[in-house]
Amino acid sequence: MHIEAIRRTYTGVTKLRRLTALLAGLLWVLSGCAGIAPKTERTAGAQQEQVDPTLQRKLNTLEDQAALAIEQNHLAYPEAGSAVSLFQQMLALNPGNKEATRGLEQVVEQYIALALAAADERLFAKAKSMLARAKLVDASHPSLEPTLTQISLLENAQRNTIQLNAKQLFTSATKDKITSLVERGNTNCRYAIAANNDEQGRWIYKTIKSAAPNGRPKAKIIISSPTRIEQICLTISE
Repeated sequence: MHIEAIRRTYTGVTKLRRLTALLAGLLWVLSGCAGIAPKTERTAGAQQEQVDPTLQRKLNTLEDQAALAIEQNHLAYPEAGSAVSLFQQMLALNPGNKEATRGLEQVVEQYIALALAAADERLFAKAKSMLARAKLVDASHPSLEPTLTQISLLENAQRNTIQLNAKQLFTSATKDKITSLVERGNTNCRYAIAANNDEQGRWIYKTIKSAAPNGRPKAKIIISSPTRIEQICLTISE
Protein backbone atom coordinates (compact mmCIF):
# COMPACT_ATOMS: atom_id res chain seq x y z
CA MET A 1 0.00 0.00 0.00
CA HIS A 2 2.81 2.37 0.88
CA ILE A 3 4.63 1.68 -2.36
CA GLU A 4 1.42 2.18 -4.39
CA ALA A 5 0.80 5.56 -2.70
CA ILE A 6 4.35 6.67 -3.44
CA ARG A 7 3.91 5.60 -7.06
CA ARG A 8 0.66 7.60 -7.45
CA THR A 9 2.30 10.66 -5.87
CA TYR A 10 5.29 10.42 -8.19
CA THR A 11 3.03 10.09 -11.23
CA GLY A 12 0.96 13.13 -10.16
CA VAL A 13 4.09 15.25 -9.62
CA THR A 14 5.46 14.22 -13.02
CA LYS A 15 2.21 15.20 -14.76
CA LEU A 16 2.16 18.51 -12.90
CA ARG A 17 5.77 19.24 -13.94
CA ARG A 18 4.98 18.43 -17.58
CA LEU A 19 1.90 20.67 -17.52
CA THR A 20 3.89 23.49 -15.92
CA ALA A 21 6.61 23.16 -18.53
CA LEU A 22 4.02 23.14 -21.33
CA LEU A 23 2.34 26.29 -19.99
CA ALA A 24 5.69 28.02 -19.56
CA GLY A 25 6.63 27.20 -23.15
CA LEU A 26 3.30 28.46 -24.43
CA LEU A 27 3.64 31.72 -22.52
CA TRP A 28 7.15 32.18 -23.89
CA VAL A 29 5.92 31.72 -27.47
CA LEU A 30 3.02 34.13 -26.96
CA SER A 31 5.20 36.75 -25.31
CA GLY A 32 7.75 36.34 -28.08
CA CYS A 33 5.10 36.90 -30.75
CA ALA A 34 3.73 39.92 -28.93
CA GLY A 35 7.18 41.41 -28.70
CA ILE A 36 8.27 40.71 -32.25
CA ALA A 37 5.13 41.72 -34.22
CA PRO A 38 5.06 45.43 -33.30
CA LYS A 39 8.77 45.67 -34.05
CA THR A 40 8.22 44.17 -37.49
CA GLU A 41 5.29 46.52 -38.14
CA ARG A 42 7.33 49.50 -37.00
CA THR A 43 10.18 48.51 -39.28
CA ALA A 44 7.86 48.13 -42.26
CA GLY A 45 6.23 51.47 -41.50
CA ALA A 46 9.58 53.20 -41.21
CA GLN A 47 10.73 51.74 -44.53
CA GLN A 48 7.48 52.87 -46.19
CA GLU A 49 7.72 56.44 -44.88
CA GLN A 50 11.42 56.85 -45.52
CA VAL A 51 12.11 59.04 -48.55
CA ASP A 52 15.50 60.05 -49.85
CA PRO A 53 16.16 63.66 -48.73
CA THR A 54 17.11 64.75 -52.25
CA LEU A 55 13.89 63.27 -53.63
CA GLN A 56 11.85 64.87 -50.85
CA ARG A 57 13.25 68.31 -51.69
CA LYS A 58 12.30 67.77 -55.33
CA LEU A 59 8.78 66.71 -54.32
CA ASN A 60 8.41 69.76 -52.08
CA THR A 61 9.47 72.08 -54.90
CA LEU A 62 7.00 70.52 -57.33
CA GLU A 63 4.22 70.72 -54.74
CA ASP A 64 4.88 74.44 -54.14
CA GLN A 65 4.86 75.12 -57.87
CA ALA A 66 1.59 73.17 -58.28
CA ALA A 67 -0.07 75.10 -55.44
CA LEU A 68 0.89 78.38 -57.13
CA ALA A 69 -0.47 77.08 -60.46
CA ILE A 70 -3.83 76.30 -58.82
CA GLU A 71 -3.88 79.79 -57.29
CA GLN A 72 -3.40 81.25 -60.77
CA ASN A 73 -6.02 78.92 -62.31
CA HIS A 74 -3.31 77.30 -64.42
CA LEU A 75 -4.92 73.91 -63.88
CA ALA A 76 -4.28 71.74 -66.94
CA TYR A 77 -3.80 73.98 -70.00
CA PRO A 78 -1.33 74.94 -71.28
CA GLU A 79 0.25 71.70 -70.10
CA ALA A 80 3.74 73.05 -69.34
CA GLY A 81 3.84 74.28 -65.75
CA SER A 82 0.21 73.36 -65.10
CA ALA A 83 -0.90 71.98 -61.74
CA VAL A 84 -1.88 68.66 -63.33
CA SER A 85 1.50 68.29 -65.02
CA LEU A 86 3.38 69.08 -61.78
CA PHE A 87 1.33 66.65 -59.69
CA GLN A 88 1.87 63.94 -62.30
CA GLN A 89 5.61 64.55 -62.10
CA MET A 90 5.39 64.02 -58.34
CA LEU A 91 3.58 60.71 -58.84
CA ALA A 92 6.16 59.60 -61.41
CA LEU A 93 8.94 60.23 -58.87
CA ASN A 94 7.02 58.86 -55.89
CA PRO A 95 4.05 56.63 -56.86
CA GLY A 96 1.15 56.91 -54.45
CA ASN A 97 2.31 60.29 -53.13
CA LYS A 98 -0.56 61.56 -50.94
CA GLU A 99 0.08 65.25 -51.59
CA ALA A 100 -0.02 64.74 -55.36
CA THR A 101 -3.16 62.62 -55.18
CA ARG A 102 -4.92 65.21 -53.05
CA GLY A 103 -3.64 67.94 -55.37
CA LEU A 104 -5.31 66.34 -58.38
CA GLU A 105 -8.55 66.20 -56.38
CA GLN A 106 -8.21 69.94 -55.74
CA VAL A 107 -7.82 70.55 -59.48
CA VAL A 108 -11.09 68.68 -60.13
CA GLU A 109 -12.82 70.66 -57.37
CA GLN A 110 -11.56 73.92 -58.86
CA TYR A 111 -12.89 72.99 -62.30
CA ILE A 112 -16.26 72.12 -60.74
CA ALA A 113 -16.37 75.49 -58.98
CA LEU A 114 -15.57 77.25 -62.28
CA ALA A 115 -18.28 75.24 -64.04
CA LEU A 116 -20.94 76.21 -61.49
CA ALA A 117 -19.87 79.85 -61.56
CA ALA A 118 -20.16 79.88 -65.36
CA ALA A 119 -23.61 78.25 -65.16
CA ASP A 120 -24.75 80.95 -62.72
CA GLU A 121 -23.75 83.51 -65.37
CA ARG A 122 -25.67 81.51 -67.99
CA LEU A 123 -22.42 80.63 -69.77
CA PHE A 124 -23.45 77.02 -70.22
CA ALA A 125 -20.97 76.13 -72.98
CA LYS A 126 -18.13 77.29 -70.74
CA ALA A 127 -19.61 75.42 -67.76
CA LYS A 128 -19.69 72.16 -69.71
CA SER A 129 -16.16 72.76 -70.98
CA MET A 130 -14.87 73.18 -67.42
CA LEU A 131 -16.63 69.98 -66.40
CA ALA A 132 -15.13 68.10 -69.36
CA ARG A 133 -11.66 69.18 -68.25
CA ALA A 134 -12.36 67.99 -64.73
CA LYS A 135 -13.38 64.61 -66.15
CA LEU A 136 -10.05 64.30 -67.98
CA VAL A 137 -8.25 64.67 -64.64
CA ASP A 138 -10.45 62.17 -62.76
CA ALA A 139 -13.43 60.62 -64.53
CA SER A 140 -14.49 58.79 -61.37
CA HIS A 141 -14.82 61.86 -59.14
CA PRO A 142 -18.20 61.60 -57.32
CA SER A 143 -19.11 65.28 -57.83
CA LEU A 144 -19.02 65.22 -61.63
CA GLU A 145 -22.45 63.70 -62.24
CA PRO A 146 -24.34 65.90 -59.70
CA THR A 147 -22.63 68.98 -61.14
CA LEU A 148 -23.67 68.08 -64.70
CA THR A 149 -27.25 67.63 -63.44
CA GLN A 150 -27.14 71.03 -61.76
CA ILE A 151 -25.86 72.70 -64.92
CA SER A 152 -28.62 71.06 -66.99
CA LEU A 153 -31.26 72.22 -64.51
CA LEU A 154 -30.01 75.80 -64.68
CA GLU A 155 -29.82 75.69 -68.47
CA ASN A 156 -33.45 74.58 -68.72
CA ALA A 157 -34.77 76.72 -65.87
CA GLN A 158 -37.68 79.12 -66.28
CA ARG A 159 -36.52 82.72 -65.74
CA ASN A 160 -38.45 85.88 -64.93
CA THR A 161 -36.95 89.30 -64.29
CA ILE A 162 -38.55 92.45 -62.85
CA GLN A 163 -37.10 95.94 -62.54
CA LEU A 164 -37.63 97.90 -59.33
CA ASN A 165 -37.61 101.63 -58.71
CA ALA A 166 -34.92 102.19 -56.09
CA LYS A 167 -36.49 105.50 -55.02
CA GLN A 168 -39.80 103.79 -54.29
CA LEU A 169 -38.37 100.57 -52.95
CA PHE A 170 -39.71 100.48 -49.39
CA THR A 171 -43.37 100.79 -50.37
CA SER A 172 -46.36 98.47 -50.33
CA ALA A 173 -46.62 98.74 -54.15
CA THR A 174 -43.06 97.39 -54.57
CA LYS A 175 -43.73 94.70 -51.98
CA ASP A 176 -46.83 93.60 -53.91
CA LYS A 177 -44.79 93.49 -57.13
CA ILE A 178 -42.18 91.24 -55.54
CA THR A 179 -44.86 89.03 -53.96
CA SER A 180 -46.56 88.60 -57.34
CA LEU A 181 -43.23 87.46 -58.87
CA VAL A 182 -42.66 84.90 -56.10
CA GLU A 183 -46.18 83.50 -56.39
CA ARG A 184 -45.69 82.85 -60.12
CA GLY A 185 -42.82 80.54 -59.31
CA ASN A 186 -42.57 77.19 -57.53
CA THR A 187 -40.77 75.66 -54.56
CA ASN A 188 -37.59 75.19 -56.64
CA CYS A 189 -37.01 78.86 -57.41
CA ARG A 190 -33.89 80.84 -56.54
CA TYR A 191 -33.28 84.55 -56.90
CA ALA A 192 -30.54 86.91 -58.06
CA ILE A 193 -31.01 90.31 -56.42
CA ALA A 194 -29.30 93.43 -57.71
CA ALA A 195 -29.50 96.43 -55.37
CA ASN A 196 -27.71 99.72 -54.76
CA ASN A 197 -26.63 98.74 -51.25
CA ASP A 198 -26.86 96.01 -48.60
CA GLU A 199 -29.90 97.56 -46.90
CA GLN A 200 -31.93 97.46 -50.10
CA GLY A 201 -30.75 93.94 -50.90
CA ARG A 202 -31.71 92.64 -47.45
CA TRP A 203 -35.16 94.26 -47.65
CA ILE A 204 -35.81 92.69 -51.06
CA TYR A 205 -34.72 89.27 -49.79
CA LYS A 206 -36.90 89.60 -46.68
CA THR A 207 -39.88 90.39 -48.91
CA ILE A 208 -39.15 87.39 -51.13
CA LYS A 209 -38.76 85.15 -48.08
CA SER A 210 -42.09 86.18 -46.58
CA ALA A 211 -43.86 85.29 -49.84
CA ALA A 212 -41.96 82.09 -50.67
CA PRO A 213 -43.83 78.81 -50.05
CA ASN A 214 -40.78 77.08 -48.58
CA GLY A 215 -39.86 80.02 -46.32
CA ARG A 216 -36.13 79.89 -47.07
CA PRO A 217 -35.54 80.61 -50.78
CA LYS A 218 -32.00 80.54 -52.15
CA ALA A 219 -30.79 83.97 -53.20
CA LYS A 220 -27.64 85.94 -53.88
CA ILE A 221 -27.31 89.69 -53.55
CA ILE A 222 -25.00 91.76 -55.73
CA ILE A 223 -24.40 95.50 -55.47
CA SER A 224 -25.40 96.71 -58.91
CA SER A 225 -27.88 98.83 -60.78
CA PRO A 226 -30.52 99.01 -62.00
CA THR A 227 -32.31 97.45 -59.04
CA ARG A 228 -33.87 94.18 -60.20
CA ILE A 229 -34.75 90.61 -59.31
CA GLU A 230 -34.17 87.59 -61.50
CA GLN A 231 -36.22 84.53 -60.59
CA ILE A 232 -34.75 81.17 -61.68
CA CYS A 233 -37.17 78.26 -61.29
CA LEU A 234 -35.90 74.71 -61.80
CA THR A 235 -38.24 72.24 -63.42
CA ILE A 236 -37.49 69.42 -60.97
CA SER A 237 -36.20 69.13 -57.41
CA GLU A 238 -32.47 69.66 -56.96
